[in-house]
Amino acid sequence: MNRGLTSNGGYAIHSGMSRQPNRPEAIWKQVTNYGDPDKCWEWKGYVGTSGYGRITINYKDELVHRIAFQLSRGDVPFGLFVCHECDNKICCNPDHLWLGTAADNNLDCVSKGRKVCGDQHWTRVYPEKVARGNKNGARLHPEKLSRGDQHWTRLYPDLVARGKRSGQHTHPERTARGERNGNAKLTKDQIFEIFAYHKLGWSQKQLAEHFGVLQANISRILRGVLWKPITQPLLALIKAGKL
Repeated sequence: MNRGLTSNGGYAIHSGMSRQPNRPEAIWKQVTNYGDPDKCWEWKGYVGTSGYGRITINYKDELVHRIAFQLSRGDVPFGLFVCHECDNKICCNPDHLWLGTAADNNLDCVSKGRKVCGDQHWTRVYPEKVARGNKNGARLHPEKLSRGDQHWTRLYPDLVARGKRSGQHTHPERTARGERNGNAKLTKDQIFEIFAYHKLGWSQKQLAEHFGVLQANISRILRGVLWKPITQPLLALIKAGKL
């Protein structure tokens, strides 16, 4: 890629075509249909293997449609993607671009039938190309697998985060507990209800049926094994006779 300072002091960019200074015109001059709100402004420069237009600005490889959105609408918030309404990967028309999360982008892809799945997936269409059984790399080249004493956890045990070095201990705030856990079936209020109903005489089986969980989970909640930040203080109060 050709890069360098321009005569006006700005950084040059290289898009697979001509070198242009780092300003909006550097992008808009390399798109078709510029200014037409209804048509796709297709990028005429370099296109990467993913099908998206790419450009180098200030020594950094960038997606052209993302730069086009930033120039027209402002900065892209952290964690969001610039998605195409028109499904044309080289389109830079800001009216065809929208912000969304990774989940939004995937849902848009599925709803428009662009996500290959089921019987249309390549593993179904070409099952002979799937490396299974004796064709799998683990069977063909077992010598390349790091097992036993050759595994990195044996070679460098000091790098393994165990015990108090584990992330759950060093950064407990990052662990999704309680309602923050995507697999949670109960809420904080329901935990209090379980203890209240149990005090009224409800059996664990009745509680499990009422809240739609396993009896084993009810038992673990009542013993303070699950939902510890809530259940253990409750058990302490019960033991002290304050509940």
